[in-house]
Amino acid sequence: MKNIVLKCLLSIPVVFLMGCAANGIGYGNRTFNPDPDYEAKIIADRKAVQAEERAERKERRDERKEEMNNVAEAYQKATKGKKYIRCYWWGCY
Repeated sequence: MKNIVLKCLLSIPVVFLMGCAANGIGYGNRTFNPDPDYEAKIIADRKAVQAEERAERKERRDERKEEMNNVAEAYQKATKGKKYIRCYWWGCY
């Protein structure tokens, strides 16, 4: 008798979880079906955001390239074409 009661008590949470996960009870069977005008607006907004992000990334890349070129020019001016630079505590030559 105790085994049957114990099994029933243990099976209640399992049955509850199975019921919540079923397609008919939970929200898993619901889908978003917008009208065509709204869907076109969503797609246009998404493309506009993607274009803005692309332009922003390109601008950042260009800035980084310019910084790297400035550093390279400064290095070339500092070394004046020397192949090796010796740095001591009083300065670099």
